[in-house]
Amino acid sequence: MEEVVSRARRLSEEEPFESADVLRWLREGSDEERVTALAMMQASRELQNFEAALAAIEHSRSPFEQYHAMLLTALMIDDLDATQLRRLADVIKSQRGPRFRRDSDRWRLSEDILQRVNGRSGTQ
Repeated sequence: MEEVVSRARRLSEEEPFESADVLRWLREGSDEERVTALAMMQASRELQNFEAALAAIEHSRSPFEQYHAMLLTALMIDDLDATQLRRLADVIKSQRGPRFRRDSDRWRLSEDILQRVNGRSGTQ
């Protein structure tokens, strides 16, 4: 799947894609299409969609997908408003424990996200 992510990032940098198409892949696509959409959003700010990324964290189909949805939101933190930051923190916290454990890459990424959100918003 990492190869899918790498190819999708390159593709989004080389060719223009409609954000509606990428969003549809994330919402309605196969597992591979969903991860492809997340990777393309990671590579192109024009394709990023906070609501879709948040939903992908909360309703991911796999740990890999959830990690890449979290990675996408980490890239978006500087562009989020206070309400979005609070929502992101709430969703991340709700996924810790039930969906992933302390010894996982997702836990480490969640720690980074929460620290950055805290630094921007002054909340925990």
